Amino acid sequence: MGTHDDIACPLIDMVRESSLRIRNGRTLMDIVEATESETKELRAEVEQIVEGLPPGTDGVFGEGVDVTLCALDAVIQENPNRSNREILAKVREKLEKWERDYSDRIRKDR
Repeated sequence: MGTHDDIACPLIDMVRESSLRIRNGRTLMDIVEATESETKELRAEVEQIVEGLPPGTDGVFGEGVDVTLCALDAVIQENPNRSNREILAKVREKLEKWERDYSDRIRKDR
């Protein structure tokens, strides 16, 4: 976990453990590029669904998880000491914003 008095979050803990084990010299920009690649794969899966075609091997589910893991990897690599509590507080804040901004089914930030 992030700190000795932190709260447990299995997803964050699993990603943190894997992220910190990878020692290949990657940079934050490398992680962003991987995230962009995974986002393109997610888009391709969504396009297949929209076109009525069968999903690929990972489907939206697998590609969505890949995007999530890459983004969380960037958060952890940017500051490995950020606590689960801090990450979850930011998640809560962002979810509240999503609900406010998307509650009318129209994005208010465009």
